[in-house]
This record gives sequence, structure tokens and C-alpha cells, in this order.
Amino acid sequence: MVAPVEIGKGGVKLLIHNGLLKQHQVYDRHAVGEACLAALEQWAGGRGARSMDQG
Repeated sequence: MVAPVEIGKGGVKLLIHNGLLKQHQVYDRHAVGEACLAALEQWAGGRGARSMDQG
């Protein structure tokens, strides 16, 4: 199954904050896609992404 997903600036910042994406990769579609998949795998495994507001 394929579903288009739009990741905004806040989502990219969250991926960086959680160590799933490097700052220099923000314009690399493949790297962002891989980071999103990693975040979904963590979420599915019970370890959700940490919000930037949670210190």
C-alpha cells in the first residue's frame, strides 16, 4: 500500500530532534522518507516520537 504524506517544517524539525534525520538531509527526499519510516516503525513498536516541547 502506498499513501502520499506531506511533511511540513515542524515534522522535519521533529525528525531531526529525535535523531532520525540530519540537518544536511532536509532536502533529500530519500533520507526524509527513510526517517519517516523509522519514526513509524518506532511508533508501531510502542516507542513514539518525543515532542520537542517535552524537554
